[in-house]
Amino acid sequence: MKLLTLFIFLLGTSIVSSQDNHTTKKQGGFAMLDYHPLTMPDGEVNMGFSGLHLNLNLRDHWFGGLGIYGAVHGERGGFFTLGFNLTYQNYLSQKIFYDLGFHFGGGGGASAPDGGGAFILPHFNLGMDFDFFKVSGGYSYVNFFDHGAIKSHQWNLAMHFPVSFLHSDFNRHGEKLETDHTDFLLWNHSSTELEYKLHLNNLYNQRGNLTGKTIHLVGLEVLRHGKNLSLFFKADGAYRGIKAGYMDILFGIGRKLDFLNNRIRLTPKLGLGGGGGGGLNTYGGLFFYGSTELSLRVTPTLRIFGDVGVLSTPRVDFLSTNYGFGISYDVFQNGNYYPQSQNNFSRPSYFKGFEGALTQEYYYGAQRVTGIREDMYQIGFQLNFYLKPWLFVGGQTSFANFGDAGAYAEGIAGMGVRMSPFFKDKLHTHVQVLGGAAGGGGISTGQGLIIKPSIGLNYHLNSSISLKANGGYVNALGGDLNTWFVNVGLGYELSLLFNNYE
Repeated sequence: MKLLTLFIFLLGTSIVSSQDNHTTKKQGGFAMLDYHPLTMPDGEVNMGFSGLHLNLNLRDHWFGGLGIYGAVHGERGGFFTLGFNLTYQNYLSQKIFYDLGFHFGGGGGASAPDGGGAFILPHFNLGMDFDFFKVSGGYSYVNFFDHGAIKSHQWNLAMHFPVSFLHSDFNRHGEKLETDHTDFLLWNHSSTELEYKLHLNNLYNQRGNLTGKTIHLVGLEVLRHGKNLSLFFKADGAYRGIKAGYMDILFGIGRKLDFLNNRIRLTPKLGLGGGGGGGLNTYGGLFFYGSTELSLRVTPTLRIFGDVGVLSTPRVDFLSTNYGFGISYDVFQNGNYYPQSQNNFSRPSYFKGFEGALTQEYYYGAQRVTGIREDMYQIGFQLNFYLKPWLFVGGQTSFANFGDAGAYAEGIAGMGVRMSPFFKDKLHTHVQVLGGAAGGGGISTGQGLIIKPSIGLNYHLNSSISLKANGGYVNALGGDLNTWFVNVGLGYELSLLFNNYE
């Protein structure tokens, strides 16, 4: 709790102090993949602990952001965590740099000795800058300090990829980008095509300890389309079919093939990632993934799609066929003309609002499968996309970090309403209803489906940063978890430029 409070203070102070008077700003940072072979207690084989991070530049040499870790080797498939990063990077020469970082998170799974789930992961690396990417390696330490038994010193390897994007103030949401605006030229470049997806997926187990069972999943996916290749990231959680607790996180590449003036799209994809839990044995947790998706554009921004594919461990100890369907929000972002073209959009470009929030949450007397009630805490992140200045869709993920439920996690989505600001435009309230998959850690969620209505209050420190407090009720539709919760955190609001197909 103290670590999260300190991070929120540092992040808020850094971003507040870096605000300027320009309407349009450029945000830099880097994405990172890293690997840590953790020494496990009681002679257990090492657990390959691999992370995916997004870090944004706070000020000179300082970066902060989010990271997700998952098991990809060993005996703990389905072991996942979520946390925040604080990193300092500087150069010893033109190409050699050092990276001093700290990660605090929560999570666990697969019956691992993770205690309440809270852990720290400091590291010190030396690296080489190859301009388009960086490679680093060095020392790291992992300690699940809330009554956990995982404490490990090890080497680590990491790859860093530069990230940058333009953004504007949240209060520009809904504003049309006019050619006579002072910052028009900053946005007058090729856009990026993105698909934001909500899907229902099904895993039919053909090989493994649950052969013949079908696991029903709900999840989110983001696809970024380039000229020749697409990049995707997706996360799913089980809500029916097995006991609660299964989760997978996958990323990889694909290729979009458009027909009939973009009305029909075929997208083959290949990827890898990690997954497990809910009693499904995925061994080390590393997955290979392949699928083909067929989508139909029904409005300028919406597509409906179906997909089929396979999911497998490297040795095919576990193998499933996948099939599912969903809805996709398909837009061009942060540019004023089509990719690889100098032709401006025939439709005007508008700003759309986003909000990300890092939170620490408290569940009062969370019901366990043993019948007892015990308080639980979890670290979470929510991302909201504003369809209107007052209406948003949101996705949230949370992982237990205190309260003897280290393997508990949530992946939920829904909608909310933002009220008009008051008190000199410093405060606003919101109401939201989220639902989805949750389980693990001995929390009684049945097969995993929960619903989570809440009401919140935001205090705006400036045009981008707000302090948040939220409270509500969580109800597991197939389990005993029915309790009140509250959370506090830090919100970061911005606007991005959007357009869509003709």
